[in-house]
Amino acid sequence: CLAALFVFCVSGCSESDNDSSGCISLDNFSDKAFGEYAISRWDLDGDKCISQSEASKITEIPKQAFKNNNIIESIDDLNLFPSITTLRDEAFAGCINIKTANLKYIQIVDYGAFKDVSSLTNVDLPNVETVGDGAFSGTSLESVSLPKATYVGRKAFYNVSSLTNVDLPNVETVGDIAFVGTSLESVS
Repeated sequence: CLAALFVFCVSGCSESDNDSSGCISLDNFSDKAFGEYAISRWDLDGDKCISQSEASKITEIPKQAFKNNNIIESIDDLNLFPSITTLRDEAFAGCINIKTANLKYIQIVDYGAFKDVSSLTNVDLPNVETVGDGAFSGTSLESVSLPKATYVGRKAFYNVSSLTNVDLPNVETVGDIAFVGTSLESVS
């Protein structure tokens, strides 16, 4: 999967960066605010480009990394980093402008990761196995499909009044009041 990072240098890195090491620059991000965050924290050598080596060291979004950020609108650029598999506690809590979370490599969504992201209407998390307590409480999700999830924590979708459809074919454990305050019509 990391080999995919090589293609991003074609239009985003300086000529000196466009070598066999590959890189991700600000030009590769659809959400420039998120890109600025990523480069400021993950560009370890200061060349304004995240190399394959630097990218492979990033395995999680830390606790409260973006909490209450009102600038970021999209986090789908996390797909540029296949090694990121975990969203820690309240990583994006209160980020009121995020509308979608289409993240194909995420496996763990910890406590309150998207809590009170009121504009979040669409998530595509095909590899999530664990949904922590309160992970999506206070969002505007209408439908959720988590095909690999085995654990859904306490209050995971608490007060998501717009939630009508849930598809959790492999779930083994659902925490207390995980779906209280929803409008569920269909559960699979």
